Amino acid sequence: MKSSRMLCTSAALAGCSLVATYQLGFTKAPAKASHAPAAASPAMIAKGKQLVQQKRCNTCHGADLKGKPKFAPSLHASGSLKQYNPQTWARVMDTGVTEDGGKVKRPMPVYHMKAADSAALYAYLKTLK
Repeated sequence: MKSSRMLCTSAALAGCSLVATYQLGFTKAPAKASHAPAAASPAMIAKGKQLVQQKRCNTCHGADLKGKPKFAPSLHASGSLKQYNPQTWARVMDTGVTEDGGKVKRPMPVYHMKAADSAALYAYLKTLK
């Protein structure tokens, strides 16, 4: 079968791969794109740790950020942070709207935080166990 020996040019690479898959009887599906978030870089985590100090999160959430009973929740990955994904966390840090659509309770301020800063803060907090 001459068509199964087709040579792919760079311009027809994608089409050739589909033709070769069909003509040669390959059944393996093309790899799916990963939608998993990229691992946080050490620099991003360091930026998050710096933000914790700048924003004085330990004032309410405790020196170890494990929270204070009946006052402020834990910010550890196993604490209240597990309710949030990066997008809902960014919304809390920017608007004060929690994952369930409520508002953060006083004295928690609304930081109007930039997306990059909230991502760094989230990345750092996810390292706390």
